Amino acid sequence: MSIGFTAYFVPSSYMNTFGTRMRAARLTENLTQEELAKILDVNARTLSSWETDTNEPPIKMIVKIALALNCDANHLTGYDGMK
Repeated sequence: MSIGFTAYFVPSSYMNTFGTRMRAARLTENLTQEELAKILDVNARTLSSWETDTNEPPIKMIVKIALALNCDANHLTGYDGMK
C-alpha cells in the first residue's frame, strides 16, 4: 500500500558542509536566498554558490552570515562540539 510520498534517508554527512548548514540556518530564519543576499550585500548567485559548496565565503563574511542568521559561526563552519 502506497502512502503517497517517498521517504529519503539523509546521511549525517549531508550536514557536514558549510553550505548545507548555512542553507538550513537560512530556512530556519524563513529567509529566501534573495533576502539574505540583500542583508549580506552580495549577489544572490554568490550566496547560492556558497550554499551549494561551489565556492566558500571569505572569512570576514562568515561572521556576517552568522549574525544575519542568528547562529554561531562555529556551527556554520562545523566546529561546534569539537574539543
